[in-house]
Amino acid sequence: MTGNSRSFYGAVGLTFICLLLANVLSYLFQLSMGRFFDPHVFSEIQSLLGLFMLVAVPATSFSMLVTRQTSERLSLGLGTSLRGFTRSIYWALTALTLILVAGAWMLSDPLARSLSVREPLSVTLLALCIGLSFFQLATGSTLQGFQDFLGFNGQQLVATALKCVTLFIALALLPTSAGVLAGVAASAGLAALFAHLRAQKHLNRVQGEKVLQKIQQDSRFSRPAIVEAGVVLLANLGLAVLTQADVIYSHRSFSSEIAASFAATVMIAKALTYIPTALTIVLFPRVTQLAQSGESQRELARLVWRSLGITLLAVIAGVAVLSVFESLIHWIVFSRKFPRFEELLPHAALAYFPSALTLPILQILIALKSPRVWIVPSLAALAFLGVLAVQPLDVHSLLYTIAGFSTLTLVGLTVELWRRLK
Repeated sequence: MTGNSRSFYGAVGLTFICLLLANVLSYLFQLSMGRFFDPHVFSEIQSLLGLFMLVAVPATSFSMLVTRQTSERLSLGLGTSLRGFTRSIYWALTALTLILVAGAWMLSDPLARSLSVREPLSVTLLALCIGLSFFQLATGSTLQGFQDFLGFNGQQLVATALKCVTLFIALALLPTSAGVLAGVAASAGLAALFAHLRAQKHLNRVQGEKVLQKIQQDSRFSRPAIVEAGVVLLANLGLAVLTQADVIYSHRSFSSEIAASFAATVMIAKALTYIPTALTIVLFPRVTQLAQSGESQRELARLVWRSLGITLLAVIAGVAVLSVFESLIHWIVFSRKFPRFEELLPHAALAYFPSALTLPILQILIALKSPRVWIVPSLAALAFLGVLAVQPLDVHSLLYTIAGFSTLTLVGLTVELWRRLK
């Protein structure tokens, strides 16, 4: 095994361990809500957090571009331009956050009614969460671009630990969706500050390095990068609709008891999508640099397919665990609180199996700058929303619909990846 391979898999191992700890804390956050809130409040919070994941897709897409821009500038010897680049990002995000919060505050009453939310304050706090999540992801992506995985993973641990702490503060002082969202916003802001302070060390280091190529060092996104931002946004938005619209639909369409059971079930099933996260985090800047430097296409293809093979085996193992031990999971996690949990969990695990495999393929294609990566996820998401709009679904039909459109997305992106690496 070469030194680069050892370094790569060592970073994957470190990231996996840190993400495992972060996911344990994240599930403590989620499961505590399932245990301590009544079903209606729990369903409302899950619906708002699902909406948060959808609306925050631009933040995720933006963070990928920050990672890629950072990696590309470093590989081209343009590290000295990064400080101005990050400064321009922070100013833009500050303006965006202020606009989001002001707009949500002015429209909080009608938005709360349309979302079936009892507290208008929750809408304003949701906007604040979205704005601060941009800062958290942008600062973390800078560390990812520098391949500082210790700092990147440290930010994830800080964010999830703070969410747990603020949840218990909310349970004591403000046991509502507004209290939970206030905690999420606070944790995102502090995690962003943590990563920003660590990133300064890297920015100071590269500022004194010699420029290797005579290329204009622009601190802004180039016009092609802005076009790519639209491609990345549409691709991530499509996948987010397929994985997050379910809890919003269930909260609005099912009874409180069924909606709460569904939310608890898919919350566990979506753990499958976390399995490839560690590998994807390390793989993204590595693929970016290999593609940018023009190294062997065979080496790049070998790295990608080997990584996806490991991901497939891990996700299959996760589906088996959720399908066999549903009763034990229900007892340990929720004290058998949700009557339809055990019935739904095996179906939910199979429904989210394609999405867990789609996530790394999507990010690899984004790293490879595939201009067509947005087409299949966007069309699948539109068709999925069309079905939800015209055809009333029960819980099983909803899961089968998710499985069908997610499988189509997986097949389409796999074909595109094969074409890019061929």
